[in-house]
Amino acid sequence: PCPSDPVPPPVEDPEAAPRVTSRTEYVCVEPSGDVWTHARIEYDSKPKKFHWQKGAPAKRCYFLPAGVSIALMGVLAASFAGTTLDTACRLQRYVIQELAATLGGKVGEGETAPAVPFAMLQNKHGATIFAVVIATAMAAIPPGGAEWNWANAGKGGLILWPLFGATNQLLAGLSFLVITFYLWRRGRAIWFLAIPMVFMLIMPIWAMTHQLFFAPGWLVTDEPNWLLGSIGLATIALEIWMIVEAVKLFPKAKGVLEENALDRQPA
Repeated sequence: PCPSDPVPPPVEDPEAAPRVTSRTEYVCVEPSGDVWTHARIEYDSKPKKFHWQKGAPAKRCYFLPAGVSIALMGVLAASFAGTTLDTACRLQRYVIQELAATLGGKVGEGETAPAVPFAMLQNKHGATIFAVVIATAMAAIPPGGAEWNWANAGKGGLILWPLFGATNQLLAGLSFLVITFYLWRRGRAIWFLAIPMVFMLIMPIWAMTHQLFFAPGWLVTDEPNWLLGSIGLATIALEIWMIVEAVKLFPKAKGVLEENALDRQPA
């Protein structure tokens, strides 16, 4: 619901007014059912003060009641949070286990056992705990330069948020690539996957290059953002590596099933 008193009291002396420290936009519903935008504006004052500023009417959906629209958006937000947790924990656990096996050697293979940290990270429970701790720390740390307090807690993920769009769509492109190889190995048609796969592999690398060197230009500004820039360059390099490996393997993969494939015929 919208705040009851969104308009702040007038300021007699604008120069004596406290400095605005934050402005957060919200969408709320009036008792009449109209949907409006509001801004919660906080000031640098003691005690801390804020007021609501009424904005413009938001676009209404004339095909669904306001309550249904709000419930639908809540479901979408919850689904987004669920997929984010899935990526941060479950998929991260797979990555940790594979890296530990690659760097330290697989448990149970070879004459010597891997070092204790690598052995622990190959265990599903150890890898899950490690993934959860990393994700929690990333979410709990404050943004760069901000103080460690409850007001800034939970905003650490915003540090890497600008990378989300390109990396998320790249994941879709790599998923298309995996499905294409799955069907190609079994001699099935792949033409219907070719166009979306190529599109979803080109667009993320184009978007990442644009962010790195054009707008916002993380690497070409007066104050380069080396964190985002280095991760962006690494993402582009890994994508190119995957594409090169796929091109090299593609002619050899047709009719060759994976070693542990469930549909593999016994020799």
